[in-house]
Amino acid sequence: KKGFQFQVIFTQSPKLALIDFSQFDRVEQHPSYIGREEGKGGSKTLADCFDLFNKWEILDQFNRWFCKNCKVSVSAKKKLEIMRAPPILMLHLKRFKAKQGVALGGSRLNTFVDFPLENLDLSKYVKKFTIPPIYDLYAVSNHYGNTGYGHYTAFAYNNTAKDWYKFDDSLVAKIDKREVPSVASYVLFYKRKDLASGVDYSKMKQVMPPGYKPPEVILKVTPKKEKRVEVSPNVLPQNKNARIFPYPQPGLVPQ
Repeated sequence: KKGFQFQVIFTQSPKLALIDFSQFDRVEQHPSYIGREEGKGGSKTLADCFDLFNKWEILDQFNRWFCKNCKVSVSAKKKLEIMRAPPILMLHLKRFKAKQGVALGGSRLNTFVDFPLENLDLSKYVKKFTIPPIYDLYAVSNHYGNTGYGHYTAFAYNNTAKDWYKFDDSLVAKIDKREVPSVASYVLFYKRKDLASGVDYSKMKQVMPPGYKPPEVILKVTPKKEKRVEVSPNVLPQNKNARIFPYPQPGLVPQ
């Protein structure tokens, strides 16, 4: 029947090979399932990502570090650490892998990364903190496509309605919270638990160095100096008291 649609909901691990999708004009996979099927990049947790982020790594031949003492480039060891936890935390998942020697080459990483919607605890990874670095998710930026093209959508939590919503161009729809983590997840937006009632600027100073003062911006309006030009006597206006302005003259717009 023309225009007929139906939805298949799997209660257990599906065996897609047993379903002949060629009989349908169009098949759309649910975002919560995309990338979870076997052989599509595997799956990781956000904790796995932080563990890898904190590991020591040896810089390869293409990323050697120049030693000021030895005066040569060496394959040094490097480690990244999180010193302070911000009130608003944005996590950018690496979804694209560049191809060595190709300017526009590369591929999309379709690994499914599972992340918590509530109570993301970073105490294990943050070196210094006075307020517990525990976060709740409030938005996600999604990417569909590849390195050369794609489409972006967003998921956002409505604190008043206590529901998650999908924003896709002009479409806004309520979704189940289980749909939020997917292989399309690209940028995660977390808010620290103590900011549940709103962002307090005084608390945001936690990430600033001791004694830091926000810069003062002072705008000074300097009056424009009147420009004069010298012209040949044969083009002077008949009124000797008139002033000559460079083009364009005040009040005139070039046609």
